[in-house]
Amino acid sequence: MRPTRNNRGKSHENGAIESSHGHFKRRLHQALLLRGSTDFEDVSSYQQLIEKVVASLNQRISDKFVIEKDYLQQLPNHPIADYEVVSARVTCHSTITVRCILYTVPSQLRSDSD
Repeated sequence: MRPTRNNRGKSHENGAIESSHGHFKRRLHQALLLRGSTDFEDVSSYQQLIEKVVASLNQRISDKFVIEKDYLQQLPNHPIADYEVVSARVTCHSTITVRCILYTVPSQLRSDSD
């Protein structure tokens, strides 16, 4: 198995993640409709409703999670850098190329020699 990374905000790349978030939002909306009101006495009452919705969603996959839990490893003691420092030349059009991908950058980063 090889880990992969999804780019933030690219729903077509992480459909499973976006899909479960959408299911949660729909379930929460339905719970509010069934309740008949979106008004709560306090924040803890609203939090209880959210926890109830989350528990119902998690119940579907709890058996699978128990099996998967045996294979989980300890988290590292320190954060792992998920970036790479690269040097790139800024063109006169305020663009750089990193790994064959063209990016625009602020015009202030342009070199005066171009």
